Amino acid sequence: MSRQFHIVLQSILKIGKHYIKQVDQTTSFAEDNKWKWFEGVVGALDGTHIKMTVPIEDRPRYRDRKGDLSTNVLAACDSDLRFTYVLPGWEGSVSDPRVLHDALRRPNGLKIPRRTMTSKRQGKQPMGPPNRRGYVSWNSKMDEILTSTLFEQINEGNKGDGDFKSQAYQAVVDKLRDDLGMSITVDHVRNRIKVWKKHYSVITEIRTNTKFKWDEKKKMVVIPAEQLADWYTYCTDAPQAAAYQNKFIENWDDIFTLFASDRATGEGVEQHEEAAAAMENENDNASTSEASSGGLNKKLKRDRLADAVS
Repeated sequence: MSRQFHIVLQSILKIGKHYIKQVDQTTSFAEDNKWKWFEGVVGALDGTHIKMTVPIEDRPRYRDRKGDLSTNVLAACDSDLRFTYVLPGWEGSVSDPRVLHDALRRPNGLKIPRRTMTSKRQGKQPMGPPNRRGYVSWNSKMDEILTSTLFEQINEGNKGDGDFKSQAYQAVVDKLRDDLGMSITVDHVRNRIKVWKKHYSVITEIRTNTKFKWDEKKKMVVIPAEQLADWYTYCTDAPQAAAYQNKFIENWDDIFTLFASDRATGEGVEQHEEAAAAMENENDNASTSEASSGGLNKKLKRDRLADAVS
C-alpha cells in the first residue's frame, strides 16, 4: 500500500507542471471589460493553513496564531481562477511575508515583474512620531532578571507551544518590581520578548540562508568590506536585516536557548517539481539498494507528506 501510494503521488507531482503554470507577464486585459481595471496584474496571491498532525517535539513550530497545528501554504491564481503557483510545507507558526520571501528567491519560484511605482499620501496629514507613552528602556540587569525568570518558568511548566503562559509574564513583572523597584507591566515584558524573538528570527535567517558569517565570539554578523555590496543587495530584499550589520547581541546564547525550539525551519518546503525529483531519486536509490542486497532491503525513506495523509 505504501509503495503504491508513492507511485501515484509521484505521478501526480510529475504532471503538476502541465497544470500549474505561471502567468505570461505580457498578458493584457485592455480589451476585457471585467479585468481592464487590473492591467499589469499577474494574479491573486494568498496563504492558507491546512491542519495536520505532527510529532509532539515539532508542535511549537506548527502551532499557528489560532492555536491549531497546521502547515502554511502559499498559492497564486490567474484571472481564470487557475492555480499558477503553489508552495506548501512551511510550518504554521511562520508569517506570510516569510513564506512569500522564500517563494520569490527560489530558483524556479514565484515570478513577479518588477515595475517602478511611485505613490503619494495625497490629501493626508504627514505621519507624526510614534507614541512613546509608557516606553521602558531595558538594561543588562533587567535582561539578566528576565532571562533567569523565564528559565525558571520553563522548569515549572509555564511555557506552552511557542509562547509563555500568562503566569510566566507576571512572574517576570513581580521579580523586576521586587529586585529593582521598577514600575513595569506585562506589556513591557511581552514587548521585550518580541524584540528577542526578532533578533533570533533575523539572525537565524542570515546564518541559514546567506553566505554572511556569524561571529560566535563577537556575537554579531560581521560584514567585511569585500562583501558590503552583496550585503546591501540582500538588505534591499530583507530590510529588517540592515540593523544587524556588526551589531553586538549581548545575550545571544540565552535568546537561542529560549526560542530555538519555536523557530520554523521550512525543512519540509518543496515545489511540486522538486518533490517529484526527490521521490524519483529515492526510488532509484531504493532500487539500487535492493539489487545490491538481493532484494532484502525494501524499506523506502520516510515521507512526511505520506505520514500526514495516512
